[in-house]
Amino acid sequence: MVDFCLDRLNKTGDLTGTWTFTQGSPNVNAPGADGNAVAELAVNDYVKPTATNEWYRVLSVTDDDNFVLAYNFVQATQVDVVTNYADVSVNDGTSAAKAFVHVNQYTTDAVRSAGDTLHLRRGQTHLIQAVQVTSDETSSTTYISVIADDGTWWVGEGGLAAPIFDFGSALFRWIAARSNWWYEGFEIRNSAFSHAMLVQAITYFIDITFRGNVIGIELSTVSFFVIDGCVFVDNSSIGISAGTGSINGIIRNCVLDGTGAIGINLSASGIVTIENCVSGGTTPFTTGDIRIQNFGGSVYLINCKLSSATPISELSWRIGGRLYVVDRDDTKDYHLLYYEGAWAAKETGTTRVGGATTSIKATPSTYSDDNPLYPFIPFETWIYNAGEAKTYTIYMLAGGGWTALPNSSEVYIEAQYYDAGGDAGRAEVVSNDAFADEVNWKAYDVTCTPAAAGMVRLRVYCKKYEAGKLFYIDPLPVVS
Repeated sequence: MVDFCLDRLNKTGDLTGTWTFTQGSPNVNAPGADGNAVAELAVNDYVKPTATNEWYRVLSVTDDDNFVLAYNFVQATQVDVVTNYADVSVNDGTSAAKAFVHVNQYTTDAVRSAGDTLHLRRGQTHLIQAVQVTSDETSSTTYISVIADDGTWWVGEGGLAAPIFDFGSALFRWIAARSNWWYEGFEIRNSAFSHAMLVQAITYFIDITFRGNVIGIELSTVSFFVIDGCVFVDNSSIGISAGTGSINGIIRNCVLDGTGAIGINLSASGIVTIENCVSGGTTPFTTGDIRIQNFGGSVYLINCKLSSATPISELSWRIGGRLYVVDRDDTKDYHLLYYEGAWAAKETGTTRVGGATTSIKATPSTYSDDNPLYPFIPFETWIYNAGEAKTYTIYMLAGGGWTALPNSSEVYIEAQYYDAGGDAGRAEVVSNDAFADEVNWKAYDVTCTPAAAGMVRLRVYCKKYEAGKLFYIDPLPVVS
């Protein structure tokens, strides 16, 4: 495990003579034939005109007065200028005094090992208009890290502004395609590429700001990711997008805001938890805080504040997709379930006398009609049973003017409990009750005697749909 440092001001020196960099060309020359490039430069060293901000890698040295960059010079042409250089045999990144000058010296050029860390000097902006940033090696154990310095490597600078990687409206991005990389405490801005950061492997983002891009982060077939404490602001399209393959991970403690259409866009598959996030609080998103578009899997939205006019937009799913909303808008017990077009939501206007102070409003969808693989389950709870005969009662009320009220096989409750097999096997028993009208709360009962003490799972199932029809569930079971 090795510590490295990045400081864009840490040049080895200035090249002999003056040099001309031509916009759109990789060729650099000393017009006055006063260079000494053969002695001073080597392949993979870095150079830049003294008045510009972006460092360029040297591809080859032709002679004393000519060398070639690894990619075209993109800034305005610089004629007869002093040129800074960083000798990579000297500026090897292993201390503040020998710091790298370009982030790709760490992410791409160097051979890294698990546990290596690049410390970024604070208060600096790194212009990157000529090349991709690529994290090109995988760690299977400890993270490979890129983090803002905490004042350890540059004493007294821990309170300075976060380092910035500015793509300067160029069509370049940061490619995070290798596993177990950890990014922390800096800003990525102004990428004109379709996304500023492409994530294709296990990756961790902690306290990163994505500002002024098209899309901040694009997640593509990621087995696990964490986005924690990050800020997405003024990205013109989307803050976080998951558009390809299967993704699994956590978005938490984030702020999403600005001029874009969507805060978080999910149109892949997998399991995503979004927790303690605030979206659209200052400038609302035009399409929605969260768009779920043909998503296959489960989305858990926990204690998030969604402030745009359309907090959750589109809601189209592949078979089996579910949205679980817990403590919506930072409101205690404001829960929702969205499943195959069906809704289960907190209701305060219709409650049972003697029951809970709220109810669950269950609105089935066309998929609820006896779907054997993915039934609509608007309510589930677990109750401890000491191995005794118990009757569990859940009260429900039909509403909306059903043409034909659901019968006992279309809306029912189920108890699952330990059976007599002597192991962890379980048995189920279902109710045999049915709605009689839309005026009275109906008791649905199941009785069971578990063979061992443990948790009994109670569920409500719905296997019937009529457009606009619904029923209410009292979430306070009665045990007798």
